[in-house]
Order: sequence, then C-alpha cells, then structure tokens
Amino acid sequence: MSEPTALSPKIKFGFHLPGSKLSPGGKELIDWVIEMEQAGYHSVWTSDHVIVPWDVPQRYNRDDVPVDLDPHQTCPDPLVTLAFVAAQTRSLKLGTSVLVLPHRHPLPLAKAIATLDVLSAGRVIVGVGVGWLRPEVEALGIDFNRRGRWSDEAIRVMRSAWLSERVVFHGEFFSFGPSAMYPKPVQACVPLWVGGHSPAAFKRAATLGTGWHGATNSEEKLNSSLRQLKEAAIRAGRDMVELELSIRLTFSFRDTSVDGLMMHGTVSNLVEDCRKLRKLSISQILLEAAYPTAELKRRAYRMFANDVMPYCND
Repeated sequence: MSEPTALSPKIKFGFHLPGSKLSPGGKELIDWVIEMEQAGYHSVWTSDHVIVPWDVPQRYNRDDVPVDLDPHQTCPDPLVTLAFVAAQTRSLKLGTSVLVLPHRHPLPLAKAIATLDVLSAGRVIVGVGVGWLRPEVEALGIDFNRRGRWSDEAIRVMRSAWLSERVVFHGEFFSFGPSAMYPKPVQACVPLWVGGHSPAAFKRAATLGTGWHGATNSEEKLNSSLRQLKEAAIRAGRDMVELELSIRLTFSFRDTSVDGLMMHGTVSNLVEDCRKLRKLSISQILLEAAYPTAELKRRAYRMFANDVMPYCND
C-alpha cells in the first residue's frame, strides 16, 4: 500500500442500514440500530435513490462494474430515516453514503440537514455525490452532463445557508437576494464528505469538502485514488491533513482471504486490513455486510464488533 498521508488516526466504524427488499420496518430498524450503538459502532448510514428506472443499466457509467439495483427494491428517504433513528439513539453519528445532490434543490436540502443536526445535537455527517444514474437525474430536472457544475454550486449554496446570517447568492444555476435561513446547524462546519473516484470528485473534495468518501474493496483502486486526491489537494493549495478520509466497503467472514480484495476473509485478515487502512490515514470505515438476509447481516455486524473492532487500533 501507499505511504500514509498523515499521522494515522484511530479508526471509527459505521454500519450501513440494509436496503433493497431487506429494509426493516420501524420497530425492527430501531432494535437493530440500538443494538449496533451498544456494540460500539460510531455511525449509521443510509443511501439515496428517489426513483429507480424500470430498465436499470447493467454497468456503471465509468467502470466495468455490474449494477446491483432492482426497480422493486425499497429505498427509504435517507434524511427521514436518519431523523427517525436520531430520536431513538444517543451517540450514533448520522451519515449519508451518499446524498445525491442533483436530487434536491440545495436550499430545502440545507434546511433539512440543519434541522436534523439541531434535533440530533450535532450528529450529522453529509456524504455527497453527483449521481451516476442518468434517467434518475434527468427525471428530476437536471442536465446530466452539467450535474457536476450544478452540484459544486449547490454545495456553495448550502454552506452559505448554514454559515451566513444574511444569505446572498448569484451563480450559474442559483440566484437569490438577501435572505435568512434558520435554524443553523449545531456544528459550526457540518462534515461534508465528497464521494467518488473520478478526477472531478477528487477536485470537489479538495476544494469544497471537509473530507473524501471512497467506495471500494480494491487495494489497487484505493491507492490510486489517494494519490489522485493528494495531487488535487496540492493543486488546490490544501494540506491533506485537513481532509478526513473515509471508505465504504463490503465485508464477509471466510475461511481464506481474497487476493486484492480487502475485508473478505478470516477474522485475522479483517483486522490486518483495518490496520492497513489506518496506516493510510483512513479515519472512518463504513461497513456493508455482504450477506443475503437481514438476520445474517445483523449477525455479521455483531461478530465484527466483537471480534474485529477491538483489535484494529492497537
């Protein structure tokens, strides 16, 4: 693996709520989340799809990677879900992995995030992306080919709404005169992690984000991404130490490890992978259990908390 980008922080662990047809109902969801909070997890995460096209693309736009998306799957609204979770928990950070910016106008989105941050006493982490599913983005009225510039401006609008008493903005996509938006978030600087592995995503993270949020189990891809992120930070005149580094990955317990694929193997393999990630200054790991049923996922998260987490920061 590559050289560390900063002094290695202690890793915090989050878990992704099950989606698709495995999405639990209200009571089951809260039982699950409370158990994970008591087990020592630092954060809980949701994803974002407003609609799913009936004819789902077979591959992602940039990568030759199969799409695991079913038009029949359940995709609860991420912020509504996190508000529900916030009311029943005390310490869990509340994260989006990722909130697709072109899905929502930035002003009501900024208001919703600020409200959630106030009601949860400052527990929000906003992971953002620009979206990859063309029919979904276009159905919501955004030019897919301009979604990156639209999203950059949306981030600036949200930051202004959160930080300024007198909000004024005049840009390419958004323009409004002196206005006020309250409540302001509890956190003076809401953590905003930019997701993605493209050059545009690295630039966005380096110029507009407080952190970067990767999504890969590949050591090779992670190393390449961190190199590109560092180059983007240098071009932006920013120190990498200022950026929080996080990664979302799947995990499973197996009899042997998988070459080139992190977090699939024995307990010892998973502990070693976490230690490698820590050496790269990854400070937060978002786990997604690679199991076919909700109960198996829950058991896997429990096993990870008991057998892996205590040994990753030695």
